[in-house]
Amino acid sequence: MQYILSIDSLITGIVSFVFGIIVLSNNKKSIINQTGFLLTFATAWWAFCYWQWLTVYDDKEIALFWTRMLSIGSTMIPLFYFHWIISLLNLNKQKKRIVILFYIIVLFFLLFSFSPLFIQNVKPINYFSFWPQAGILYTIYLICVYIGLVIYSLCLLFKHYNKSIGLKHTQLKYVIIGSILGFGGGATNFFLWYNINILPLGNFLVILYPILFSYAILRHRLMDITVIIRKTTVYFFTIISYLSIVLFAIYITSSAGNIKVNWIIVWMAFSVAAILLALFDNIKNFFTRLANKYFFSDIVDYQKTITDLAKKLPNEIKLYKVVNLIIGTLINTIKLNSAGVLLFNSKTSKYEIIKTIGFDKKNGINLITNTFLINYLKNHKQLVAAQELEFLKEVAETKKERTELKKLAKDMDRIEAGLCLPLFSADNLIGIIVLGNKLSNDAYSKEDLEMLEIVANQASISIYNARLYKEVQDFNKNLQKKVNKQTKDIKDKTERLRKLLTMRSEFLNITSHQLRTPVSAIKGVLSMIQEGSMPKEKEKRFLNLAFQRTVKLNEIINDILDASAIDSGKFDIQFDSISIEQMLKEIYNEKNQDNLNKKIKFILNLPKKPLPKVFSNKKYLRHILLNLINNAFQYTIKGSIVIKAETEKNKIIIKIIDTGIGIGKDDIPKLFQKFGRAKNAISTYTDGSGLGLFIIKKIINEHEGAKVYIEKTEINKGSTFVLEFPITK
Repeated sequence: MQYILSIDSLITGIVSFVFGIIVLSNNKKSIINQTGFLLTFATAWWAFCYWQWLTVYDDKEIALFWTRMLSIGSTMIPLFYFHWIISLLNLNKQKKRIVILFYIIVLFFLLFSFSPLFIQNVKPINYFSFWPQAGILYTIYLICVYIGLVIYSLCLLFKHYNKSIGLKHTQLKYVIIGSILGFGGGATNFFLWYNINILPLGNFLVILYPILFSYAILRHRLMDITVIIRKTTVYFFTIISYLSIVLFAIYITSSAGNIKVNWIIVWMAFSVAAILLALFDNIKNFFTRLANKYFFSDIVDYQKTITDLAKKLPNEIKLYKVVNLIIGTLINTIKLNSAGVLLFNSKTSKYEIIKTIGFDKKNGINLITNTFLINYLKNHKQLVAAQELEFLKEVAETKKERTELKKLAKDMDRIEAGLCLPLFSADNLIGIIVLGNKLSNDAYSKEDLEMLEIVANQASISIYNARLYKEVQDFNKNLQKKVNKQTKDIKDKTERLRKLLTMRSEFLNITSHQLRTPVSAIKGVLSMIQEGSMPKEKEKRFLNLAFQRTVKLNEIINDILDASAIDSGKFDIQFDSISIEQMLKEIYNEKNQDNLNKKIKFILNLPKKPLPKVFSNKKYLRHILLNLINNAFQYTIKGSIVIKAETEKNKIIIKIIDTGIGIGKDDIPKLFQKFGRAKNAISTYTDGSGLGLFIIKKIINEHEGAKVYIEKTEINKGSTFVLEFPITK
């Protein structure tokens, strides 16, 4: 058991260490990466010391030393874990004081790492030669720091996990699982510290937390770093294989020869070896650059580069992919420190940056505005290398040309450009590839320049095709937009025409019916009088009936004219301060005299205190009130009609309450629309135009802050119409 746990601890330490190095190296400035590295480093410290402790079988003092060393790592793990969770959840500002407090608390416990108050002693227990016994301070640490911080951190994780969605939700899920497995497994170590006979089998789970965190990073880009799976896999298996072989060799050798091994020195050697393996890529790259600079600077398979590029370029039709392929190929092949592409924009008549790598942001290639450079490239149709400018100045034929070449050399040096490569389509300079210097600081060789000229020809064709493809795409998009717009306009006009035709048909049907009815009645009465067929005693009554029909005919015509004015936009109201109370009294007196049907009780209910004035128009306000009251009379056979006026806050409320036929629920939405009438209203009163409420609604809409609506209605029980007007200030 002791040997197996020691191997597991070694592997856990290596995994944690590699994970920490990769995290930190990818984004050293991020607080998440920094605290993540500290967490994995503390875990690696604990695991390596755990491994060293379990390799001791017969020396109590060395075993005690390593248990106290591992306690340093285990004490820091929950602290760094808590700080990492706080950073991960972006709570650094809110929890700053708590973090500082726990750093101070942990520092206090660390001061007693080698004191009996923290770890009393080590003694044989179960399968283990030496197992630590907890001191009083260790118990306090276990409760306050390990258990307290881990539970608090998990609570924060669960809280944000429940609120999070999408990518963050998945990320936190893996962190929670890793936390539970890692700390839950690690917690099984504490039972034997207190002589509780439970083996630390959960220790095998500790390795899962860096693996799960790694999985979250690799798959879901936690901590905003792009980790390459290949890199992680190579690092992991390389270090594991190397150290396992060395460990096995040491163990076999020491066992076979009965040799006592100084495991402190071995551990230090392993630590150095692990660091060197983790930095293998950097060391390899250093020696590669060194070898290329002094021994193999010109050994590059340019033919293969040209062939590969010739195969790949025709398959790319998107401009950014073509540019990326060209820049990537040149940088990797010639080993450049910077490169960029500028393309000519026909709309602005300027060369604009499409892609840059490595150029200084302040001085970058956007400063290439030298017209002489452009003209030189257009005229000579060949690349310009900074290293050749001195020679060109010497052979220049004119002083002006020498001056311009001198200025060009200065500009290229200022932007750190080593070479400018023109891109042509026919005789048109469509772009420039600007290259920096080689990493080796060597000059461009003859082979370099020949390869670049071939690449320039291939790049020119591919870039021209890509831009042509983009222009076709843009044209298609614009064409489609115009077609869609025209189609929409046609649809909108068609729909509008359909509505107008429907309205026209409704208008003709309704107006012809409404006009024909009173005209027919008038015509019938006059015809009977003219023929002398009407008895004298009935003549007066029928003449009165004909007169009422002419009044109704006049009302219908006025409604039609008002509705027409509203539709045409010629509807204009001149506002003034009006006494609505006085107008209500006048209308009440008029209607009370005309109310021949004494079965209908007509009541005007005004407040004791005079009503304030409203901002309206006398003609249109009377039209609104009279129309609503007339409607109440027309559709009320018996019962009562009450006009109730009151003030509420800053408004006047007028209610017309009747006990008439009421309105069906299905008919309510169309009442304030043009020609909108309820079904039972049509059968009760055939002469209605369906324009009254439509006109009222339009007039009310012209009043700022005014409203008209149906408060309540029920079939055969009546309706309540409400008017609201703001009080004039």
